[in-house]
Amino acid sequence: MQVSNEYIGIPAKRPPAGRCVVALLAGLAVLGGLNAWSSWRWFAVPLSGFMPRQMALAQYPSQDVVGHVGGMPVRIPRDIARFVEYDGDPRFGERRLGPPPRRTSQSAIKSFGFQVRFPDWATLSDKEAEEDYRLARIGTSRWITVGVISGEIYPKDGFLDRAVHNRILRRNSHPLDQFAPIPSEYLGLSAYAIPGIDPTTGAPYRSSGFAEDLFVAWTSEGKVTTYISCKTAQRNPSCHHSWSLEQLGIKAEMTATYPRRMLENWKEIQEGSTEKLFEFRFPSA
Repeated sequence: MQVSNEYIGIPAKRPPAGRCVVALLAGLAVLGGLNAWSSWRWFAVPLSGFMPRQMALAQYPSQDVVGHVGGMPVRIPRDIARFVEYDGDPRFGERRLGPPPRRTSQSAIKSFGFQVRFPDWATLSDKEAEEDYRLARIGTSRWITVGVISGEIYPKDGFLDRAVHNRILRRNSHPLDQFAPIPSEYLGLSAYAIPGIDPTTGAPYRSSGFAEDLFVAWTSEGKVTTYISCKTAQRNPSCHHSWSLEQLGIKAEMTATYPRRMLENWKEIQEGSTEKLFEFRFPSA
């Protein structure tokens, strides 16, 4: 089954509030405990102001971050890096035994994030940009959250191909995990949308608050280079964009989260975010 190109470009209309209750309960059951915890981990701070002590300490580093990302030595200014974790750091609920080790270029960075503004790539180290970020509104913001995953939680080479196979190419039983291809490319990407009507609500499955459209870029050899999932029915839908640095000899995954209205800039976002990471290379090339 295929869906039209026009379909993918139109934001899905949510069903009336009364009809959302059943879908919401079903969606929560599908998400499960692990996904719920993952979402809480990253959104608890803005929603409640509370965070675990380890997370609070990692949010704002007290000094420049030194280590390596997938084998590439880096020094990241402390006013740019956020939520830095190294291999061997205590997990949630664990206490560190003894003082933190001295960090060197041999210290493997497990994950960190930073904010960049599109299209000038300003970071929070710039005072004007920091003020702009503080005043940004969700409907007009041009800020992107960039994440880097490496070290002991790097998902191994080929993770993009596995993700696309598991999410799109494999037959999945739940309606929100079944995707139909768009006949032709959308913004230079292969696009996939959820087809069909939910019999419990009479609304398209794509109008569920948990529904996503998926976008993939491939090489001529059929290797995945970009994997993007975008919400469809939220008031200000967002996209989660993932790519690998393995082709550059770096064992790291990069991610970018941004408003769906910026999807048309996906290629510049991927290239610019990668270049920004390379600015942290130490010693600089």
